[in-house]
This record gives sequence, C-alpha cells and structure tokens, in this order.
Amino acid sequence: MENDHGSISEQLLPYELFLKTVENCGISLFWDIDEDCDPEDTIFVHIEDTPDCAIEIDPFLEHMDIFMAFGYYDFSSWERENSNCLEEIEEDTYVRLLERRFESFLAENSTQRVSVWDDGCYMCRGYTARVGFQKCECSTEIIQEFLVFVRLFNSQYGSMDRESLQKEAIGSIAKAYGFSIKTLPFSICSRVDAVFSEELLDRSPTIYDGQEHILIHAAGRNSAISKSHWKMVSEIVDNVECYDDRSYFSDGKFLSVCTSTLFFQLPCQKGAEYSEELLIKKKLGLFLPFASDSMRQVIGAIDSQFSSNCPLVFTEGKTDWIHINHAWQQLASDEASKIKLHEYEKEAEMGNAELLNMCRALSKMDNPAPRIMLFDRDDQSINKQVLHNGSFRDWGNRVYSLILPVPPHRQSTPNICIEHFYTNEEIKTEQLISGVYRRLYLGDEFDSLGRAPQLNKLCHQTRLCGPGKISIIDSGVYDFSESAAVNYAMSKAAFAELFSSREISREAAIAFSSLLEAIRAVLDFDQKQYKSMRKH
Repeated sequence: MENDHGSISEQLLPYELFLKTVENCGISLFWDIDEDCDPEDTIFVHIEDTPDCAIEIDPFLEHMDIFMAFGYYDFSSWERENSNCLEEIEEDTYVRLLERRFESFLAENSTQRVSVWDDGCYMCRGYTARVGFQKCECSTEIIQEFLVFVRLFNSQYGSMDRESLQKEAIGSIAKAYGFSIKTLPFSICSRVDAVFSEELLDRSPTIYDGQEHILIHAAGRNSAISKSHWKMVSEIVDNVECYDDRSYFSDGKFLSVCTSTLFFQLPCQKGAEYSEELLIKKKLGLFLPFASDSMRQVIGAIDSQFSSNCPLVFTEGKTDWIHINHAWQQLASDEASKIKLHEYEKEAEMGNAELLNMCRALSKMDNPAPRIMLFDRDDQSINKQVLHNGSFRDWGNRVYSLILPVPPHRQSTPNICIEHFYTNEEIKTEQLISGVYRRLYLGDEFDSLGRAPQLNKLCHQTRLCGPGKISIIDSGVYDFSESAAVNYAMSKAAFAELFSSREISREAAIAFSSLLEAIRAVLDFDQKQYKSMRKH
C-alpha cells in the first residue's frame, strides 16, 4: 500500500516494522511511537494479554529482552523489624517464590539462555526483578515461544498460594537430601501456626561453624546443631523466603529458628560442644610452631593433659573419676598409678552422648597414648555403639571405649553405673548436709508412682521408680507430710566426696579391681597394636 509519501514500509523505522510484524502474529502490544524518540534509546513494549510481560528492543534490532516482571515492596531490615508490615513481607515472599519457580520453569523447558536482572530504577521505592531472555535475537518465534511458556506457567502455578508454593519448594529440597517433608529430621511449620514468645527471640546470636556441628549462643543459651540439619534449613530459607530474617531461641532440647514466614525446631546435639573443643585443641597444636610466646603458653596450658604420654581414662559421670581414684589408691596397685583419670571441672556437662562424641573427636587426632572412654551400662542403645563383639571397641588412633564390668554382687541387675560398685548399704549412707540428713536412694525403694510410705518419702522422678529398678536417685525426694520443698536426696557429687575419705567394702574393692582388669585388657591390646604399627 502506497500514498503520497511512499510505501508504509518505507515510512516505518526498523523496530516499528518489527513490532508490526509481531502484532500481525496475533500478539497484542501496547507501545507508543514517539517521533522525538532518541534513536539510541531502547523501545519498551507491553504485551497486553499478559500484563506482567514486556519486550525491550534495540532500535536497530541488534537484540531484545523479553521478560516477566516481579515487583516487590522491598522493605529495609529496619522497616521489617520495626514496622507492622507482615502482610507485605508475606506478599514479597509469594512474589519471590513465583520468581524462582518461573526461572526454573524456563530453564527446564526452553533452549534459550535464562537470565534474571532488574529494571535499573535504583532511586525509586520498591524493586522489580525481570526473568526471561536477555539480549536475544529479535525474533517473533522467540516471543511466541516465551508467551507459550508464560501461559503454561500461569496455568500450573498461577492459582497456587504462598503456602503451597513453599511446600512444593521444601519438598523438592527434602527430596534432594533423601527425605520427604514428613520425614525431615527437624520440624517445620508456618510462623503464624507456631506458639512462641517474640520476646525470647535473639536476632544477633553468636554462631561458630565447627568441623561437625554448628554451635549457637542465643538468648543466653548454648545449642549444638548437626551441620547437615543446618545446611538443609539454610537452603530452605534461601529458596522459600524473600528476606533472610532469622532469629533464635533454645530450650536446651531444641533450637527454634524463626524466619519471616516459617518456624523450625532442630534437635540439639548433646556433647557436641566438647567434641568441637577437642578438635580446636588439635588445631591449636598444629598452630604451635607459628604461635607467639604468649600464645604458646596458652596452648601449652590447654594441651597439657591431652598430650600426656600416660594412658588417659574419661568417665561418663563427671564424679566417677573421684570414686575410681580413691578405690585404686586403696588397692595400692602399681599399675593403677600409671593410668591417669581425666578430672572434670564442676561446671562440665557430661553424659553418654558427650562421651560418645569424644570417641569420634579424639579418634581423629594423633594420640601419644591410649585414650579410654568408660561408659555406664544403663543405656542399651549406647552399649551397642561402644562395644565390639561383647568387648571394648577400637575407634582408631589409640582411642577405645568400654563399659563398666558387672561385679559379683550386681549380676542379677547388670544395668549399672559407678555408684553400683558399692553395696546398697554403702549407697544409702546418710550425711548431714545443710542441717538435713541426706542420702542417695534406689529406684526400688519406691513404687511406680514414686511413693515410699515405709520411708514417709515421695520421689518426683517416677520414671526411675518401681519394683526391680536400681536407678540411683540423687534429687527430687521429699517427705509426704512436709509442705516445704526439702529435698532429702544427696547429690552424686556429695556422695563422691563422702566416700573419697572412707574405706570401701570388700564388694566395692572387687568391683573396682575388675574395672582395672578391663582397662588392662585394653592397654595390652593397644601395646600389641602400637608395636605392630611401628614395625610397619
């Protein structure tokens, strides 16, 4: 078609002609031909049927961008913490989920290179992300392909709400780690469904990235978390939240992590702090040649007992070493004098989980002498991990674990701890402490409800009470008749102090002698192994 000014194609600029071609393919565009347009500017065109989609074209048709736009409120961290903008944060989270899902959807289905960029409006409030094909060929086929993907995406995800999108994303991450949402090793729910106090949250915790655990000091408490659990939570937050606003609190059993829209509870790992401490000590030793004189003194003080050339025994109970040390002195054994017992500080947290972690940590270190971990017998799940073929276990690098031998007077009740090396009469020895006669109690002194009418006593630790139970009870024992909370149970620490100055019974002496024999068997094995290793 021609007029007085020539053909239409002769009157239109190249980009105008291209856009007319696009419209002729049935794609409705909203664009404005500006006669005063700078030929260096790109041409911005909206696609009417898909309002969030647009095309930006080089006026000389060297390239084009086609994309879907995702707009955000884009609150600052101060606004998120101090303004009532929870609904807007949730909306931003929803947009972020759609953006990431659309990026993945394009990458999975298109042969074009998928890009994510922004609109360049840095001085304006808010933020707009663009997802699509950047600087690609000016082609109607590419535009048509992109719009097909947009329609497919909207039909699949357009009706999904934020919770559904998050659930899908979490499920995908869980699957990559070999879990489903239901079998994750921690719990996760929506923040609005969680019960917690905002006042407990700590937004600025101290976090230590250990070799095997993440250690967190938040709201006055220490927590140790598995690194694999931490990695999964971090990946979930990175993928399903718009803002990484994590805050924390712990009840000792679980570390709670609160994000913008989610709430996690991760199980705390007992003993991990001590395990990481041992690994740090190993690194300090490696650093020693490079340390200053003052640092050498610090490292030497820390490392003195762990670098000892004597066999070193670590006990499950932090007062067990007191009993063993006193008994072996009474036995006057030359061999016992050559074995060192690790002396715990009063504040130390110890138990079978902590000791098990020590087995793993110390076995990664080069030890100059045997390190023996001595466990109680009252936890069958632990016993299976620390014994091999019914005997001690060799963890490598001269680290061994064994459990208390059963003395003759405990053959009928073998699930014992160190206090059971004494006779029942010794265990029940009373001592005047703070004006009250106190002693240790045994579980079978009470019925299953914690009652002992013959003693006029009530035990609050009912799980330890009942016929046939020999659990050592060192707290929570009260009179039936007293309204005041007077605890009549003696602590294990007080019992250890009491017997550290007494002559032990013949039965107890036999028990501690059998322990020395069990340790001797470990040392004999170590000597043979160590000599064999040196020969090779």
